[in-house]
Amino acid sequence: VLDRTLSLDPQAYAIFDTSEAPTWVFFASDTEAPAAYQAWATQPQARLIPVAQNGLGFDLTAVLARLAEEGISSVFVEAGEGLVSRLDAERLINKFYLFVSNHLLGDASAPGALGSRWVARLKEARRLD
Repeated sequence: VLDRTLSLDPQAYAIFDTSEAPTWVFFASDTEAPAAYQAWATQPQARLIPVAQNGLGFDLTAVLARLAEEGISSVFVEAGEGLVSRLDAERLINKFYLFVSNHLLGDASAPGALGSRWVARLKEARRLD
């Protein structure tokens, strides 16, 4: 998980569930972890990993280098336009798969065909059959 300012609530998202797999959260090295993250990080498979920043945000090469140090050589990235564009611009993508959901999702600031209609939770999303 890339959460530069540690603003996500680790209690609110399933990805932070470490009961079946480790979860690593990369954050800006100049950010102090809030209490919710400090509590979450006490779980055996939870890790908070500080990363240096560059003029664009995360130093993505440093993130990938850290993963390589841990023996991880392949990463599945589920991201929006901002991160995908940076990964591409920095030539850090060697395979690209596009998945299309049968749910209409997005928040009010997300560009897309839905305009200002958006949903906050997957269960509220309109499913296309």
